[in-house]
Amino acid sequence: MIIWGWTRRTSVVSKHNFHCPQCSQMRMGSLNQIRTWFTLFFVPLFPFGLCGNHVECSTCGGTFGEEVLLLDPQRQQQDRLMKMLRVMVLAALADGVVDNKERAEINKQYTHLAGLPFEHQAFDEQVRLAMASKNDLNGLLSQFAHELSDRGKALVVKLVHLVISASDNPKVGQQQLLRLPSTLGITKDQFTTLIKNMKDRELAS
Repeated sequence: MIIWGWTRRTSVVSKHNFHCPQCSQMRMGSLNQIRTWFTLFFVPLFPFGLCGNHVECSTCGGTFGEEVLLLDPQRQQQDRLMKMLRVMVLAALADGVVDNKERAEINKQYTHLAGLPFEHQAFDEQVRLAMASKNDLNGLLSQFAHELSDRGKALVVKLVHLVISASDNPKVGQQQLLRLPSTLGITKDQFTTLIKNMKDRELAS
């Protein structure tokens, strides 16, 4: 009686340092390849097909798609910071100018997010680019609103509210603020609750 069949075997292709989503830190991991083998009397004889690859963290044992090797958390964080800075700049530019109070508020919020204040030359360059783009706040947000988590959307509402509230001429900016629910894909009730909670905290502080 001949006993034949199939089995899967995993082999290590290479080792890599990568940012483990489960550990939230840089870890050593292995890129593993899974192949189907033909067996005879339960002995694997030859590979029959490639089932796929995955990355396994050597610390937590978590497995992830091969694309995890391309993740760059520092670059992603910098990209998020730059987007939030542009959001604040365009909120300030609703009336056509970034006044000193708006600038101070943007610096305060950016420092809170980044852990350090913005460089004034880099900030002035962002203002120049924003003015040259002819884009407005909601136009910019519509380009990446789908990427934002609920927490990210709440952060956008907070930053825009604070910058516009600091303006010498907040009325024009309020029109941009009121369009945020549609742009961000949140309900008016959610938006109203976010604004109310922020104002309550401002009164309590």
